[in-house]
Amino acid sequence: YRRGRDTAGRLPLVTSPVRPTAPLRATPPRALLVEADAPLRRALTTLLQVEGYEVTAVDTVFGTHALVRLLAPAVVLLDLELPYRSGLSLLPHLQADPQTAPIPVVVLTTLPALLPPARRPLATAVLTPPISAATLHAALQTARSAWLVGQACDGQACAQSTIAAAREAVAHAQ
Repeated sequence: YRRGRDTAGRLPLVTSPVRPTAPLRATPPRALLVEADAPLRRALTTLLQVEGYEVTAVDTVFGTHALVRLLAPAVVLLDLELPYRSGLSLLPHLQADPQTAPIPVVVLTTLPALLPPARRPLATAVLTPPISAATLHAALQTARSAWLVGQACDGQACAQSTIAAAREAVAHAQ
């Protein structure tokens, strides 16, 4: 330690050795899982954790838009067949909100016909059971790519063309 005065000679000056700081740890990406079926929700939570995600899981679409805004997850996994209100109703709200629009949404459904062609572009990927770990991994990679493209692209056309290419990779993995 050294005690002294500042360069003007008026204020006390104390210097101390530099202490090393703790190594920086990357915050794990967050996934928001919206799934009504409890056993499937638990299984998907485990798979997402194995993939390195911190998971927030809910069983209803009510309040989910606000939750997406609050958490800003790296990906949303959304079941379409939820009680009381379909997950399909959330998609346009997420897309219309500038804060949530860049967040990729992976749709989970046993009935892909529930997702009309007009709303299909709102989903980064669509998964139908059985969902293997490899299929989920491919969908998460697509979602990550879509998120990165959304950050880098200057417009939706750029992002949509890249997402379309990534979707083909997911379809191939299924």
